Amino acid sequence: MNTYRYKPYYHYNGPSIGDPLRERLTHDNEERNIELFYADVLSTFEADEAVITRDDEGVVSIQTYLPKQDCDARVAQLLINLDLFGSKL
Repeated sequence: MNTYRYKPYYHYNGPSIGDPLRERLTHDNEERNIELFYADVLSTFEADEAVITRDDEGVVSIQTYLPKQDCDARVAQLLINLDLFGSKL
């Protein structure tokens, strides 16, 4: 089983071509979106017999048989949907 680790975070760098109406999230919404990320990871990998954990620093570990590219793509889509970024560890 492979283990992939991600640390979600919020960074406002203004509107973009892809999202010209992007506005800064409030601190409460930042925290909510990071919590939603964890919940979304659980539901996204539910059918794949993955083991999902989160440590005290907010790092999400995904143990799965999926290839790295598939796991990265799923996580990237979740981050985009929540207006977050992520560091792969």
